[in-house]
This record gives sequence, C-alpha cells and structure tokens, in this order.
Amino acid sequence: MLHADEPHRGGIAQRLDWLRAGVPGANVGIVSVSNQSDSERALIAKERSGLRDMPAEELDELTALDRQKGLNETKARRVIDWLVSR
Repeated sequence: MLHADEPHRGGIAQRLDWLRAGVPGANVGIVSVSNQSDSERALIAKERSGLRDMPAEELDELTALDRQKGLNETKARRVIDWLVSR
C-alpha cells in the first residue's frame, strides 16, 4: 500500500527534498560516533599513562571500579592484570 508521504511518490523535486532532509541526520550520526571514538581513545591513553606513571594507585583505582561491579578483590585484580598484560 502506498502512502502520500513516501519518498518514491511524486516528482524528482519531492524525492530530492526527502533525500536532503536525511543527509544532515546521517552527518550528525557520523560526528557522534567519531566523537565517542575519540573520547574512548583519549580515556584509554589516560589510563595507560596512569598505569605507567603511578601503577599501584592506578591498579587500586581500577580494581575498586571492578569491585563496585560486584567482583571480589581477587577476581577484580585478575581482570585488571589480564587487561594490563594485553
């Protein structure tokens, strides 16, 4: 069943308007994903430098975060040791 507001109905101008309306939305999605990816990379770099410069304090901080998620001290430390070794 065809509806009047579907992009494949009407003339070329109507179809181009529909396409133009979608492009900014797509660009916003690309920018959001790119920004999130940049933020994640920056956070990883910060954690790595913390592990390099203050390893004991950083390990304690990361272990505490895993403890908040429900892991006991031993398992939390194992997770962090495994992640650091990668």
